[in-house]
Amino acid sequence: MVSLSFSKNHIQDLKNISKEVIICDKYPKKLFNNLYTTGVLGEETPEQSLIIDDDYPKVITGCGHYGIEKIVEISKDVIKKDIKYAIGGFHLLHKNEDEIVDSIKKLKKMGVVKVLPTHCTGDLAMKLYKKYFKNYQKGGIGEKI
Repeated sequence: MVSLSFSKNHIQDLKNISKEVIICDKYPKKLFNNLYTTGVLGEETPEQSLIIDDDYPKVITGCGHYGIEKIVEISKDVIKKDIKYAIGGFHLLHKNEDEIVDSIKKLKKMGVVKVLPTHCTGDLAMKLYKKYFKNYQKGGIGEKI
């Protein structure tokens, strides 16, 4: 069971001062317009990712503890389109070269054509993603997408 980050009292306070409050739980949902959440993923380190459904669908992860491949797959299921651009932490810091190359192959097979890996992706993974993805963009604080 996934617990919410805010107390019921805090959520009620937010409802009193906001036009709308969307509670993100373990289920994917539309937030507004073309923005969706994957829902809270994982139990040990729960997090969610943001999906942007436009002409070039994107997913933006936090640290990607749940696994970048699983996050992209869930995102595809939510919007019923291939995710073309994966952005954020891919959480491959402690993976070996074979595991990272496997991750790359899986993302490419799912339709991802551009990546912008950040922080917890790890130096080796960033090097390999840059090697295998023609549309690799360096990520980090201050980078423009």
